[in-house]
This record gives sequence, C-alpha cells and structure tokens, in this order.
Amino acid sequence: MSQENRGKRPRRNTRRKSSGSGHAQSGGQSGSDSNTLHAGSSGRHYQQGKGSSKRGNRDQRMPARGFWLYGQHASIEAVLNTKRRIHRIVTTENGLATLRSALDEAARNSLGRPQPEVLKNSAFAETITDAPGHNGIAIDVAPLMQPDLPTVIEALPADAPACLIVLDQVTDPHNIGAIIRSAAAFGAVAVVAQDRNAPDETAVMTKIASGGSEHVPYVKVTNISRTLAWLEEHDFIAYALDERGDSILGDTKFTQRAALVMGAEGSGLRRLVAERCHHTISLPTLPPILSLNVSNAAAVTLYEWSRAAAQQAEG
Repeated sequence: MSQENRGKRPRRNTRRKSSGSGHAQSGGQSGSDSNTLHAGSSGRHYQQGKGSSKRGNRDQRMPARGFWLYGQHASIEAVLNTKRRIHRIVTTENGLATLRSALDEAARNSLGRPQPEVLKNSAFAETITDAPGHNGIAIDVAPLMQPDLPTVIEALPADAPACLIVLDQVTDPHNIGAIIRSAAAFGAVAVVAQDRNAPDETAVMTKIASGGSEHVPYVKVTNISRTLAWLEEHDFIAYALDERGDSILGDTKFTQRAALVMGAEGSGLRRLVAERCHHTISLPTLPPILSLNVSNAAAVTLYEWSRAAAQQAEG
C-alpha cells in the first residue's frame, strides 16, 4: 500500500457540487442519486456506482473475491465463457459500451452475469485501477476449474491432429499468458505445466492471454517426465525445443499428435525431461540475437505445427 499520503492533512475540496449526481443519465432523467440504474441503449439496466474523493489512494481500491480481470478481449471472452464464474463487473461508460454486446449475448444465453456498476473515469482509476490497458473494464472472476490431462486427451477425436504445449520450469505468468494466447491462436488443445513450480491462474496471466484462457485449458501435472511417457502411450510424439537441437524447426516433420516441450529461459530443459523427448529441434536466429524468449519461441513453433497440420489435412 502507498504510504506517501500518510501523515499529511487532506486537501480541502473547494469545488461546488453540481446538481444531481454528476453521472451520465439516460432517457432524459435528471437528479438521480449515485445508486440509480443506468439504462443502456439495448434497454438493459446497469448500476451507477460511487467514486472516491481521494485520487490515487490505494487503500480505497475495491477488493476482489477472486481476482480483477482487466481489458477488452479478456473480459469479453470471460463474460461469454459458460465455465467462468463472475462475481462483479465494474466499467466506465466507454467500457460498458465495449462490453454491452457480450453482456447482451450472455443474457440471451442465460449465463446469469451480475449487473455492471458504471463509474466515472476518475473514480474507476481511484477505486479499481489506473494501470494502462484496462479499457474501462474490470471483472472480478473466480479462477477457472481446469480439467486433468486424461480428460483433455480422452475428449480428442481419434483421427484429428492435436498439439500440446508442455512447459518445464516456466514460471513467469507473463510468458505463460502469452503462450496460452498463442495456443488458442494456433489450435493447441492445452498448455501443461508442473504443479509445484508453475503459478496458478492469475490476473496478469489471464490479461496477457487476451481471451485465450477461456478456450485453452491450463493443466497441471505432478511430473513432466512421467507425463511425457504417458503421452507417448497415447500416440503423442514429444519435440523438445533447444538451441542445441539436432534439426531445425523449418525441417521438422511433425506427427499428427505432437507435444511441444519448452524449457525455462537460461536453464532450459531438465535432463530427464529432455531424455523423454523423441526429437530435439532448434530455432535458428540471426546475430546479434542468439535466441528468443520462451513465449516467442512457442508462438513460432505453434505456427509451424499448425501449418504442417493443415498441409496434412489437405493431402
């Protein structure tokens, strides 16, 4: 919590209060208090919230029951995800306009989303967040209930191509979120991580995933090496990405079921994990860049896999 304002006398507010609540009104109404409902153009009603008089005081920030999810794409996909539990929705006027179509669709599908609370921009910054990229939308969400890996594999069509991303010791939620986003973009069926090292779903991870978390399971397993052995029994071939690989990515012939194994930056793959992989491939780069970070490498590798899968389907 910020300590910079403690011990200082608060600045007196000398501005005159205008008539009414000062919030935007609809239908020509005026003088409503701060708890009235604000009607959107679709006819649905939204709660008008109160703002804070202490700008920048983090003690005034609204607590979350789960975690606050910010931003346009992640929020829209969360609203539309039948498996995502939402406790609270807070927006600005512009944020509500962005979210309205998704809210209307959720209502038509009887998803039971909470009524949004609409704040002025200044109040949103004071009580929710002033970080960039929030788009005037904040949703208090519960973490998703993730399936276990056997459930994911059993649900796969027998003859369809399938790709898993397997993360060994990758712990940065920014990287994991970016990998989940790429997994959703290129058709991977899950991102797999070890339960004792990888973080649980967080606000940062879900924001960076930009909606991908609502579509790609983030699965935890006990042991990566044993998981690769189990996947082999289910026809998955493991491809380890390593700068010392014996072949390059562009020359790799992916099988119909592929597990792309990515290690932590710096330390790379652990020995037992690497030994469980059938192929080791490298992603060559030009000087002075010697390598890509794990999320960028995952995106490039996923693209190559998806391109190969499409060619196999056509042929």
